[in-house]
Amino acid sequence: MSARSLSLYSLIEAGPDGVLGNGNDVVIQISSIGYTAGELEARLNLAAPIASGLYRLTLVSGVTDAIVDQAGNALDGDSNGTAGGDFVRSFQIDQAAPTVVSVTPSGSVAAGPVQFVVVLSENLLLNAATVTNLGSYSLTSSLDEVFGNGDDVNESARITLANFVAATKTATLTLSGALPARRYQLVVRSTITDQAGNELANGVSYVAELGVGTPVLGAIGGKTITDGATLTFTATATDPDGGPVTFSL
Repeated sequence: MSARSLSLYSLIEAGPDGVLGNGNDVVIQISSIGYTAGELEARLNLAAPIASGLYRLTLVSGVTDAIVDQAGNALDGDSNGTAGGDFVRSFQIDQAAPTVVSVTPSGSVAAGPVQFVVVLSENLLLNAATVTNLGSYSLTSSLDEVFGNGDDVNESARITLANFVAATKTATLTLSGALPARRYQLVVRSTITDQAGNELANGVSYVAELGVGTPVLGAIGGKTITDGATLTFTATATDPDGGPVTFSL
């Protein structure tokens, strides 16, 4: 039965340069073919799972070797209306999840921003509809330094537009106005996907924090003392508004 003949199928992967058909392609082993007489489907079983990459599948239909029907007619693989001609299809497998490279602004700023810029990373193409969907983002404010307690306020309605530039993989989130002084948490949700359906960071949302007009404590770093000694160090802090800073324990 020609449909079960391994010699009539080939699967290759583009070599290190990512180009098919230039001599450095990698042959992917097809271990067996499942086919039941009378059906219109054949199942190609591979020796091992295939990774992300560019592939080409060929079903041979030549003069001497071809997949044929029960009447002996060769497969019209090239769809030109005449028996014969290989069936060739190239396809790409993408298992790499998109990620967030940066969110600007973040950290601490004196004046509230009117937009956030989110730079994404993806090896192929992002699903633009998921990037521009406002539901892919949330904005929360807090009067203290802790998110997740009772003083949090959902500020997501401040995000009025998400614009996406595919060439730079950059999303710009436009706000309804400048953010007032307090602490904010912007969440880029894992509902953002690439065109293969891979979720952002494999299903883990990205969280960026921003302090508007809030003091920032300078890094203290690790300290080492001997047993029984007194630990002393100098703490520094800055206020983006230029106001005085008070320390308390």
